[in-house]
Amino acid sequence: MRRIFLLSMLGMLCISNIATADLVINEVLANPNGPGAEDFDANMDGNFDVGDDEFIEFVNTLATSLDISNWTVNDGIGVRHTFAAGTVLNPGQAFVLFGGGSPSVSNFGGALVDVASTGTLGINNGGDTITVFDLGSVAIASVASGTGVGVSSTRDPDLTGGFVLHDTLPGGFPGTPGFRNDGTTSFSAVPEPGVIGLLSVFGVGLIGFRRRS
Repeated sequence: MRRIFLLSMLGMLCISNIATADLVINEVLANPNGPGAEDFDANMDGNFDVGDDEFIEFVNTLATSLDISNWTVNDGIGVRHTFAAGTVLNPGQAFVLFGGGSPSVSNFGGALVDVASTGTLGINNGGDTITVFDLGSVAIASVASGTGVGVSSTRDPDLTGGFVLHDTLPGGFPGTPGFRNDGTTSFSAVPEPGVIGLLSVFGVGLIGFRRRS
């Protein structure tokens, strides 16, 4: 009986780990306020704002659609965003959540785009923990944000790797919201069920900057 119980517990742990891979937090920009002369207008609305240009990039890694309606994004303070009713990610599709501003969905490679429902993401520049909870208050994804200045922390390789500062990768981009790390390939794959997909189609991305006067 003891052996069967242990096997059952292990089975539940494995299922839990697979479930949390459905939605991946792939990229986080905590501090858009760049060093020297450059600020990162990540939401590409033409106006740099240290709060509005913060972002979190999520990716549905399933081969099926994923309904994230009313799921919440939380940090060390509390709920920062509640996904609107009817928010459904297609297979392999990304969702880019900005702190605020007026981002245009056409700029982000087919990703869904929104701004924080509470008016701010408030990601701590010195490090924060970002967690997504589903309707049952189950933690679906959780990461510790980086502390880069004017540059995002991103998984390398996308979806499966550990986090690195984006400008250390080829291309030297400060971030690529809605796109893979190369800055041109959009997230539009159809992965195997329960497995992170690596296929993609190509799109065009632009990275916005504003020089301080």
